[in-house]
Amino acid sequence: MLHSILILAPLALAALSNPAPTIPAAVPAAIPVPEPAATLVVAAEPSLAPAARPTAGSEGPDGPQGPELTLFWGTFGILDTEVIFEGGLEYRFAERELFDGFRLAPIVGASLLADGGTYVFAGARHEHELGGGFFLAPSFAAGIYQEGGVDLGGPLEFRSGLDLGVRPTDELELTAGIYHLSNGGLYSLNGGAESALFGVTFGL
Repeated sequence: MLHSILILAPLALAALSNPAPTIPAAVPAAIPVPEPAATLVVAAEPSLAPAARPTAGSEGPDGPQGPELTLFWGTFGILDTEVIFEGGLEYRFAERELFDGFRLAPIVGASLLADGGTYVFAGARHEHELGGGFFLAPSFAAGIYQEGGVDLGGPLEFRSGLDLGVRPTDELELTAGIYHLSNGGLYSLNGGAESALFGVTFGL
């Protein structure tokens, strides 16, 4: 018995002096974290609709007119007993906008009368659109009249008129108008005379 105690005692002391082995805890496997899904960016396709065209506002369908050259012909003195053939040329500069779409075209021209009279003038003209290519065009000018067979009182004469016209194309105008020529009372004689004229205008 004593012999057994002497043998087991050192073994018990050795067992007590050494701590029990620890069992390693199971390490869970790393759980893969899914990456965020890539954001799908879709570029907006450009619009296929045509860009809006700038409007001309109050400038008319084709904007300012001119420069232009007009050939006109007709009769002078239509209210007198004797009518005289009249023909001439008129040059129209490009229109100038004065205010709020109101445009004037400076003009210069010359008329020749069958009786030998001449009239050289300068002034301004305005075209008022009526729609459908039609327009009204009042004008006013001052100039020098060289008497032929009709005495108008003096050399300085004023010319006012009104045309009714149509524009078949962008480069062509056809007009018919009435014009009055007089000196406005500058001289003792102020008979005046009226003309009926047709015109063809070409864009330059």
